Amino acid sequence: MAKSLNPPDEKLVAQFFADKQLKTRTQAIYVNMFIPFTKYVGKALSRMTKRDIQSWLKSESERKIKTGKIGISPGTTRTYKRNLKAFYRWVGGKKEAPPNVEWIKTTGS
Repeated sequence: MAKSLNPPDEKLVAQFFADKQLKTRTQAIYVNMFIPFTKYVGKALSRMTKRDIQSWLKSESERKIKTGKIGISPGTTRTYKRNLKAFYRWVGGKKEAPPNVEWIKTTGS
């Protein structure tokens, strides 16, 4: 796994991948999301709040990317939201989403 996650996050993410039996490609999508997320917020994944998640998603949608466009695509935003909600449901050990991601809508736009 990428060395840019702190050791506790690496362990947590590796366990998530194992429990969910995610394919290598899907794992890469998660890691490529988690690294900038944790760097932006400056916290461990297990300590992220609703405000942290909302702030990061907003910053990602507004940042200038290499192509010269502003922000990430709506499809990427939906993927990030869906993945964050799935991950934090798993962390919480519940079918219902925990408070930090319960606001995320994963259907529609």
